[in-house]
Amino acid sequence: MRIDAYQAPTCPEGTVPQQSHLCFDVDDLDEAETELLALGATLPADQPRPDLWRVLG
Repeated sequence: MRIDAYQAPTCPEGTVPQQSHLCFDVDDLDEAETELLALGATLPADQPRPDLWRVLG
């Protein structure tokens, strides 16, 4: 669903808080990241543990 005047979260710090948090278990992090980016997800520069999980917006 699209939201008029949507503002992306600026977490972990910033003025716009997280709006939802979902966790998914995948077999291949790199493949899942590629697929999600192709669908329109964004990859924040702050990645606390990219070897174990990825944070996408």
